[in-house]
Amino acid sequence: MDISEYHDLSQDDIDEIDADPLANDDEFLLPEEFDENDEEDLKKLDGTVGLTQQLINEVAAEKGHLLMKWKCKDPKVLKADEKKRKAQEYQHDRRAQIKAQKAALKATPSQDRDKLDPAPTPKRLKTTDRSSSKPPPTDKQLTPDFLQRGPFEFKTTDTYDHFLNLLAQALPCIPSQLPLPTIIYRPQKGPAGCDLPLGGPIGYGALIKEFKHHNKKQGLTMILMMDPPSKAPEELVFWETGDIETDQAPSFDYSALEVPDTVTSMLFDAKNAPILARLHETYPVSNNPLYPDMAVYTSTDRLSWELNDMRFTVWASHIVSHINFLYQPILIAKRAQNTCGVDYEKPPLNTITFDFTKRLRPPKPAPPLQLYSRPLPLPLLEPKDSTTMTHERLMDLMLLNVIQQQQQHFSMPVNVPPAPLTSISKAPTANTSAPSSVPSLPGKGIKPVCVALSTFCKYYRVLDKNKECFETLEYVPGNCAIEKLPRDEWSVAGFTTLSWSDVISTHCQFLNNVKSGVWVKGTMELL
Repeated sequence: MDISEYHDLSQDDIDEIDADPLANDDEFLLPEEFDENDEEDLKKLDGTVGLTQQLINEVAAEKGHLLMKWKCKDPKVLKADEKKRKAQEYQHDRRAQIKAQKAALKATPSQDRDKLDPAPTPKRLKTTDRSSSKPPPTDKQLTPDFLQRGPFEFKTTDTYDHFLNLLAQALPCIPSQLPLPTIIYRPQKGPAGCDLPLGGPIGYGALIKEFKHHNKKQGLTMILMMDPPSKAPEELVFWETGDIETDQAPSFDYSALEVPDTVTSMLFDAKNAPILARLHETYPVSNNPLYPDMAVYTSTDRLSWELNDMRFTVWASHIVSHINFLYQPILIAKRAQNTCGVDYEKPPLNTITFDFTKRLRPPKPAPPLQLYSRPLPLPLLEPKDSTTMTHERLMDLMLLNVIQQQQQHFSMPVNVPPAPLTSISKAPTANTSAPSSVPSLPGKGIKPVCVALSTFCKYYRVLDKNKECFETLEYVPGNCAIEKLPRDEWSVAGFTTLSWSDVISTHCQFLNNVKSGVWVKGTMELL
């Protein structure tokens, strides 16, 4: 076959057609039951192509003036069509050449066939089931597009910062981890494709204006979408306040975004199964009397951690890495910076899983019952010589009057009779009054001692800054409602976390002093 007339085709195009003459005939693929010795199908293909071209030529001859209206005159398109036409002609001639070679091969004796045997032409079989050609789903396709969190409620009067705090609690994460530029919202009952960016405080104000005048039919809910939160730095430290939920840093669950390899998971389970079984046997449930119904590990420093499934798995994976097994889990090996010294008696305490802030807090013991005895009798005041101690006698009478006033203030019966209003004589007077008693201690149901706020702050050495905060809260010493005051109120008044802890301690100390009778004596001294 002379290829000089196909000079428009490059050598690469000719080599591609020679490798598979039927590659470009997608409309006329060979059936699966095609017999290479049967040439009828090839003849039908050529006849069909020729018939189609004949019909096109007849229409062009009759309606040529109409076709010229839609004729493309772009040089690039015409050049591409000419190249395609040349390729089809060359392919047709190449197929005819292969047909002639096969005919000559049949007429040649068997001993000379090896010399004339043409290169084998790959067959293209027609398949109707296209589902078998699809690749299996990958791990990326198995990963969910969105992770649902929430819902949460907020008011139209909430500020932008408060809205971000509620959003961070729903995820959960720290507000600084929120990807603010990627947050978009969509009204749940709005039209499709109306996703709007939150856009900071200005966009939040527009959001509030849009939903402020909605009714139930128009929809009072929305959908927020964003990228995953950024990971918090490891050096992040939280103050210990005694509350487990407050001390622990909120952490977003990134494991839902990861799809582990099936083979990796199977190998991981196979290697860790005997180690996990031994750990469960060494640390059974209820192994610590302080924490029933849970498996607990206690270190030499008397710090305890609950051994849940996650901590058991992390512990086992570090043991696998430490004893140099053949397989090391990929996901855990990245987190295990140092597995030296990890065994069945020592977990990896330098990991986030066994962090100090995630330890168990022992339950607080119940306060012991305080048994109050009867008030002790007041010691008798010995009579003194009025000729030389008239001033001291006068002070004793004044103290007795003060005790009587305090007993009336506490609404308690007084065993001390009123002092006789007699003139002071020079002769010594015998004390005939009955023995008196100290006022009983105030308990539950008894009105607390009325102490001024200035006296309270002076006695307990309260800072002037905290005193102003007390005045803002309108605090009265002894008011137990301060113990249940929410964080929003005392923080607005000006207290910090550390100063508020000192305030509660001072308040409790004041109540204990009132019960022990300190403030009765203190009141007498002040008066």
